[in-house]
Amino acid sequence: MNVLLFEDDEIKQTKATQKTSNVKEEKNMKTITANLEELVTDHKNNETINKEEGNIMENETTNNAVETQVDFETMEISSVTDDNVKEFLNYHVNKVKEDSQSLTGTHLRARTAFTKSLINIGHRVNKIQKAYENHRNALDENTWREYFNNNFPAKFYRSAEDYKRLANVAEIDSYCILGKDRLLNVVKTFKDDLEGDEPKSMSELFIENGVSCDDMQDDNKVIQFTNDVDIMVIMKKFDGQNVNRNKVKTVIENHRRYNKLVTKMQMVVRNNSSLNDYLDAVINNDWATARTLEGRNAAGNDPDTENATSTDAVEPETASTPEQVVEEVKTYISEKKSLLQSTTNQGNNQYTSIINLMEQLEAEINRLNRNAA
Repeated sequence: MNVLLFEDDEIKQTKATQKTSNVKEEKNMKTITANLEELVTDHKNNETINKEEGNIMENETTNNAVETQVDFETMEISSVTDDNVKEFLNYHVNKVKEDSQSLTGTHLRARTAFTKSLINIGHRVNKIQKAYENHRNALDENTWREYFNNNFPAKFYRSAEDYKRLANVAEIDSYCILGKDRLLNVVKTFKDDLEGDEPKSMSELFIENGVSCDDMQDDNKVIQFTNDVDIMVIMKKFDGQNVNRNKVKTVIENHRRYNKLVTKMQMVVRNNSSLNDYLDAVINNDWATARTLEGRNAAGNDPDTENATSTDAVEPETASTPEQVVEEVKTYISEKKSLLQSTTNQGNNQYTSIINLMEQLEAEINRLNRNAA
């Protein structure tokens, strides 16, 4: 009996031990499972972190590429070297081509935006020329003109020179409402003031000559501002001729466009006639007297005015001297060429050949005039 009782106690003890062991194993399994889950979670987190780090590195690489491009846009000329000058020039040459192709509108419909775009092109061409001249030995071309013609249409050279000239004038961007042609007239007429050893800004020039416009959004003020600029230029061009400013003002505001009036006044000067008498004749619509003062023999109304009739506008066969005809042809070509160029800027290239011929004719006339002089 004692043995049996002992065996029962041993069995009970064994069962208790097994139960305790099972509890420990179960606890260990839970711990192992928890550890595995934690490892899996850590692994997933690490994958996410690595992926994010990869994206960051990729973004940094992309940003670096963008920064390289922006560097060429903002890079100072002094930072251009023989090693990067070709990339610098290629970048800006391509930008000039893009900007030229994106020009929209005409001098009449979008004059301000159009002129600003041309001035921006001028700034960029200035950069290209300066970088080229500083590192010419690292390039293949021998001259700036040769480099230009190898990278741009040759016919663009003269226009690019005009855009550069505008871009070199301080504060000119604020007056783009005047348009490219009128701004060029101002710059050429006042070149000593704007391009001299101590150049003035455009606003300083206008203030000195009593021209101002305090509201570029007011159409009436802009018209008056434009007229005042034309008067300022005419008074400068005919300085020393004792021209009455009020008469010029009256003609500009009521009768003639700037270019046309300058051409006619030059004819009067060459004919040794009085400019003030001529202006009086125009103001009074006395076209017979005006033509005589211009050196022409025609009678009747002036064909250039809005009120001219088809009968009055007939020109006699011997209306002008050869010199006067040349000047009129030059003015006509300049005005009509601008109209044709505005159509090509809108993607219409059918007049390109005609524009090229007009430019060749202009160049030939200028060459002959220089030889004659």
